[in-house]
Amino acid sequence: MKKTNFSILLIVSIMFILCTHVYSYEYIGIGSWPTGNVKYAIADAPSSYTNPIMWAADMWTNNSNFKLTRDNSSQINVYAYNYGVTDWDGCTYINGQNLTPINEQYSYANIQINRKYADSYDDLRKKLVICHEFGHTASLGHVNNYTMMYISDVWVAYQNNNSLRYSPAQDDINGVNNRY
Repeated sequence: MKKTNFSILLIVSIMFILCTHVYSYEYIGIGSWPTGNVKYAIADAPSSYTNPIMWAADMWTNNSNFKLTRDNSSQINVYAYNYGVTDWDGCTYINGQNLTPINEQYSYANIQINRKYADSYDDLRKKLVICHEFGHTASLGHVNNYTMMYISDVWVAYQNNNSLRYSPAQDDINGVNNRY
């Protein structure tokens, strides 16, 4: 009888371990802003991008310790421009570097949204792409799970985790809150 109970407990434990998802966050080096209060500006974007940009900033502000305030004397500038055929719909540069390990204090960042692709996106998809890029400005790197920082395409992450419509994933928030 004891052997049967042990076998059942062992099988249940193994199933629990195999079925439990463990997600995490990744950083772009050890660099960060001096504080979690950062100003952003919509530097060059058509008015159709204003609401998606503000929504994306609000997603981080309302759900994490990374507080983004719209202000023309900004540290982060957001651009929406037709950059032509590329392999990206959004791209972030921090201190002039594109997602290479940044091991210094951040002083400025540029978010570039490629209108070649994004102009055909619905409002939600634009918001998610921009929110993903703001995640990079908060020091987050790409991960291989369905969070806001999904490496492949945040739209694919959303299709597998539609709670991203309301907030970055808890792992994204944990990463930001751990840094700020």
